[in-house]
Amino acid sequence: MSSIKNVPGSIYLNGDRYWWNVTLPGEEKRKSIPLKPAGVRYAAKDYHVALEVARELLRHSGDHRAYRNRQQVSRCNRQS
Repeated sequence: MSSIKNVPGSIYLNGDRYWWNVTLPGEEKRKSIPLKPAGVRYAAKDYHVALEVARELLRHSGDHRAYRNRQQVSRCNRQS
């Protein structure tokens, strides 16, 4: 397998499926994430598919943080 990985953390096989052990930007703890393509129930069995899923998750990790922060702010505004 060539070294084409350009995502942080470690992509590893868990059985015959790929998982990602990573600390996403803005997160404090390292976690293991199954690399499941959109619309698929289980993690990918192909390394290149798993890598694309990891890149996509990394690309959208900031979006999830922004959404979560917006939710917290709106809750605080409702309580005031």
